[in-house]
Amino acid sequence: MDEQPQPVALDPRPGPTRAPGGILCACLLVLLTVVAYVPAFDAGFVFDDSLYLTSDARVASDDGLGGIWTQVGGPSYRHQYYPLTSSAFWAQRRLWGDRPFGYHLVNVLLHAVNAVLLWRLLARLQVTGAWLAGAVFAVHPVHVQSVAWIAELKNVLSTCFFLLSMLMLVRWFADRGWWRYVAGLGLFACALLSKTATCLLPAALLLIRWWKEGRLTRRDLVAVTPLAAVGAVFVGVTVYLESRYGGAHGETFSQSGLERTLLAGRALWFYAGKLAWPAGLTFIYPRWEADAAAWWQYLFPLAAIWLLAGLWLWRDRIGRGPVAAVGYFALAVVPMSFVNVAFTRLSFVADHWQYWASMGLITLAVGVGAAVVPRRIAPAAAAAVLVTLSVLTWQRARVYESPKTLWQDTLARNPDAWVAHNNLAIALAAEGRVEEAIEHYREAIRIHPRFAEAHNNLAHALLAQGRLEEACMRLEAAVRIDGDFAVAHYNLGNVLRRLGRPDEGLAHYDRALEIDPDYQKVHNNYGAELITQGRLDEAIVHLQRALELDPDDPGTLYNLGLARRRQASAARLSGETGR
Repeated sequence: MDEQPQPVALDPRPGPTRAPGGILCACLLVLLTVVAYVPAFDAGFVFDDSLYLTSDARVASDDGLGGIWTQVGGPSYRHQYYPLTSSAFWAQRRLWGDRPFGYHLVNVLLHAVNAVLLWRLLARLQVTGAWLAGAVFAVHPVHVQSVAWIAELKNVLSTCFFLLSMLMLVRWFADRGWWRYVAGLGLFACALLSKTATCLLPAALLLIRWWKEGRLTRRDLVAVTPLAAVGAVFVGVTVYLESRYGGAHGETFSQSGLERTLLAGRALWFYAGKLAWPAGLTFIYPRWEADAAAWWQYLFPLAAIWLLAGLWLWRDRIGRGPVAAVGYFALAVVPMSFVNVAFTRLSFVADHWQYWASMGLITLAVGVGAAVVPRRIAPAAAAAVLVTLSVLTWQRARVYESPKTLWQDTLARNPDAWVAHNNLAIALAAEGRVEEAIEHYREAIRIHPRFAEAHNNLAHALLAQGRLEEACMRLEAAVRIDGDFAVAHYNLGNVLRRLGRPDEGLAHYDRALEIDPDYQKVHNNYGAELITQGRLDEAIVHLQRALELDPDDPGTLYNLGLARRRQASAARLSGETGR
């Protein structure tokens, strides 16, 4: 008797697509990334890198790891609580010290890993062109700010955990298994501990579920509820710290809800435009003015709503993928227009704010390209795109060679970037080009008259030329603008002493110590002035405190020794007189 054919049970759940030579494909993604970012390996420290690596005493100290996790809102980089990122900096500082190469290497490799993870996630979701989408993500120049800027380790690190969590939770939805859910939740917590913007993950998961299943079930909503709760806690902490310590308050952040909606609509199209045509990229873009009376500004959010509505209405013809991709993109960038963060003092948009969002539109663009480009020319077209983007990334990464090159490039595209004028002036002054530095400081103040730091820095440059009276005027302006600017009070105290007005100088030292009781230089200079006034007991108190704060400071050691010698001499003289 012939054997009857046996039925084959087919798993109705879609599984991941397995690209041949998976390891080779992953290595190729890493290689593409590294080659595109070769200039970044020679880049230096720029902008606020020092705040993470040197100014943060916890990162600089061998025993500072505990403080990184337990201190929320202080004492160093107070407006963020990203302990996993700070721990990564702490570990790197032990490895690389003050050599920027290692930090850049880590950022580039993490970005390459993110490209691989994006490819694997899209492959599991059976997205056409998954590998090419990962490659475009790897070499697109809008990501240079997130990769070549050392401080944006928080971007690449948080995205790594974000994608790992997504992979784990997507597998959990397909295969269940409690350990996958727990692992996904843990990885999501790691993402939040690296940067809070990854809080969009629960909503992204729901979009994926709707895209793949056509509906959302109660079980889906229950599954993401713990994720959303954890994300909400971290968002609350970040918003509080930014407004409390990050300067994200005041008139600069006083836009109404309607004005922020207009900004959000404009930002959507701005970011999409930079992805489609990455020309004119810069570190700081011009800061827009939101004007509810300007009719044309309403076109941006209305056009975005019209696009999403059209994709929704056409979902049965074109599929749910475009709605999900554009929805994810909007979900990732729109909230930035409604929260106050320090960087929005400078601009309402920044390349590093679309690092996560770009994955949605890149995936959609690759999928559309795969559908419309004839198969016989598809490989050549894909290669041309990757080569073009890689060249642009290479060129953009070169801008991060030094603070000077970064700020010169920024001013070439945004001449009104007052922070760029100030920071370029600092770089020029360090080269001894004080006159050029003074011109840029004055330009920064012209554009932003209430820029206290520029007034302080201009005073420093004027002091280098011996122009004490002008420096004093600038420092007085700085403390009028910002009464809590401890450095300006300290500098003003120094200038007033040099001008023969020591009592006024001591008053500003007092104010600086009210703001920062552990300001070591103030204690030292306070003690030095008190020595000249013969107030030796008071001088020794300040100098001993200065020595506690910096036991190896030679100036403090000298001043304390001088005060004690004079105190001893006075005591000896007093004793002889008594006899």
